[in-house]
Amino acid sequence: MAAARPRLCPRCGNLVGSEDDRCYACGLRLGTAGHGLATVRRLFRKHASTSGILAVSFGLVFLGMVAMQGALFVPESGTGLRRLLGGFSAETLVRCGAQLPYCIGEQGEVWRLVTAMFLHGGLLHLLFNTYVLLQLGRLCALYFDARRTYVIFFVSGVAGFAGSFLAGKFSVGASGAILGLAGAILARARLSGGAVDRVIYGQLLRWVVLIVVLGFLLSGVIDWVAHLVGLVAGAGIGALLIRERAPLHALFFWGSVLLTLGAVTMGLVYCLSWPPAYLGG
Repeated sequence: MAAARPRLCPRCGNLVGSEDDRCYACGLRLGTAGHGLATVRRLFRKHASTSGILAVSFGLVFLGMVAMQGALFVPESGTGLRRLLGGFSAETLVRCGAQLPYCIGEQGEVWRLVTAMFLHGGLLHLLFNTYVLLQLGRLCALYFDARRTYVIFFVSGVAGFAGSFLAGKFSVGASGAILGLAGAILARARLSGGAVDRVIYGQLLRWVVLIVVLGFLLSGVIDWVAHLVGLVAGAGIGALLIRERAPLHALFFWGSVLLTLGAVTMGLVYCLSWPPAYLGG
């Protein structure tokens, strides 16, 4: 078997060793090459990703919601495009942890700011968000890493739904968190300033502007507040994570994971004990 060859860093053009996962000239993460029999940990690091794990989570939650509702679509979701965007009843969405201002403001169910990120209103909503997440998630992991990518996703999603709550909007979906990944990539590409970074910055910026404009035009269907707040929050946390050192990155990551697990646990308890007392349960 031929020996693995060094590679060129796509950002700065310097040579990177075949077993190195980072360019030591500019810091860009390149992924780990596999050699021989890999351990379980190496296999996981090579094939798993933050975006992949989140995408699987979205799919599992969606299937659970379909099983709970007993149907993929309900009559109240309308017809055509609106039906694909809103295939679940309002009751199913609220029961599974949607961001509902009344529940957060009056009942103190702050955990909905997290659980709403894993819910989608319909099949088209799920497929679109998953596709964009997989594309931006990989790029974000190259600029940052898997842990910081999740921190950006988590902080942006929570911030986006906090904005929706203050605006009085009923909302679900990972769009705000995904726009946060885009914001972090834009911040990193802008600060790095390499030739490849400038290309990525220009192309991604045009896409972000299009999404934000569509949000305003389709405000009855798309939560533009979560999009805009998530984008700004992602740029802010991304800029912060560029400057801070690894120990703080780990603290942010495990804090985000624990808060996610806590919110999901509270959401499950709420879902299984439906209806709540304040609805006459």
